[in-house]
Amino acid sequence: MQDRIAAPATSSRTTSGAGVTPTPQHLRAMFGHNLRQLVAGEPTVADLCRRLGINRSQFNRYLQGEAFPRPDILHRICAHFRVDARILLEPLEAQRPGPAPATPLAAALAALGTAMAGRDVAVTQGMLPDGLYRFWRRSFAQPDLALSTICRVWRAGGATLFRASEPMLPNPVLPGPRDSGRRRRLVPHHGVFLQAEDGVTLICAVPGSRILRLSFLRSGHAGVATLYPGFSVLTRDRADGLLRVAPLLLERLPDAMGPRLEAARGRGYHRPEMLPDLLRGILMADSVG
Repeated sequence: MQDRIAAPATSSRTTSGAGVTPTPQHLRAMFGHNLRQLVAGEPTVADLCRRLGINRSQFNRYLQGEAFPRPDILHRICAHFRVDARILLEPLEAQRPGPAPATPLAAALAALGTAMAGRDVAVTQGMLPDGLYRFWRRSFAQPDLALSTICRVWRAGGATLFRASEPMLPNPVLPGPRDSGRRRRLVPHHGVFLQAEDGVTLICAVPGSRILRLSFLRSGHAGVATLYPGFSVLTRDRADGLLRVAPLLLERLPDAMGPRLEAARGRGYHRPEMLPDLLRGILMADSVG
């Protein structure tokens, strides 16, 4: 088996490996991916364009990954969002490993991890290394779809912290080839890892919700040490048509740009038939154990 999971059929393929030079198409896609996340925090795109002095139609082309900005326009965008030109090269998740928690609940989770530092529940680098991961999970709200996004694991104050941005579920229609959910509004998730009996536990909070996500992960699957299979549980009552327990998988990404670009472009919701066999067998199983 290869070291990485092949991308779903809905995502564009890239050449991975150290020293790979990304194509202009990949760079435009990365810039659009990052810009959509940054714009999600603005009141409106039209107001942002007015303040930056950028033509709205041209800005939409940037968002869709169809064009690059001129150097002076790129400078205005970077200055406004307080980022640098790496927004052309890397997912934002890779550039901001240690943000301030988004909510009091997320801050409490970070404090929990710090309080547990040095105890027998602390998660070591050997168990779960710092870095960028691809996150796969069956959808709680629409169980016939599987979610793919990017998450970051890092250490701060002795705690092992987690952050991901999940796209809103495409509703009511299923995603198509040009709409797998990547362009939808992203919802931040913050969490903390604790050592479990035979793996790690992730306690995750979502802004504006009192529902926690409790996940268990173990290291290694099908002979690949960079895969972390497990399951996630929502702290809520049963509801018809919705899952409370869903299988998930973390895939540790290498430092090479190719796999990171591929993961960023594949973010969204996918039909089972679009998933590689290994993923489909894990994520779409009828039972979780």
